[in-house]
Amino acid sequence: MDPHILFLTPFLLLANLSDAELFIDTNVNITNDLGSGIDLNVDCMNDEVDRGEYFLQYQQSFQFSFHANILYQTRYRCTMFWPNECHWFDIYVFKRDNPLCFDCKWMVRANGPCMFNTTKNNSKNTCDCPFKVNLALSLDENLLSMEV
Repeated sequence: MDPHILFLTPFLLLANLSDAELFIDTNVNITNDLGSGIDLNVDCMNDEVDRGEYFLQYQQSFQFSFHANILYQTRYRCTMFWPNECHWFDIYVFKRDNPLCFDCKWMVRANGPCMFNTTKNNSKNTCDCPFKVNLALSLDENLLSMEV
């Protein structure tokens, strides 16, 4: 048998598996926990898929599912808007979240999202997740300030 075929076979199998729908679905659930009367707009996307914009009233949620891709290191980034605020956060990062959750539950709070994870026979609640960029928009003064 040709040695090139033997060498390439494992790589071809891995490439096919990474794109196949053989992996467990990963679910991401995002809930507005900003407080009563504060509405949240959320728009989540990765390099290939835009999940659309969702308008969430207090305690409302939306969920999306996908198959994590080990070769392309799946990442979903969400932009979050509420009155006078604009932030973004990587709501799913393969290296950070895959060993922890297949059902990732996030509560969006003013100081950042909190993950409440109860899968894989463990419970890891993480509220130390500050937003990556803080854009504060003052509509009264027409000011836009950015904090990186």
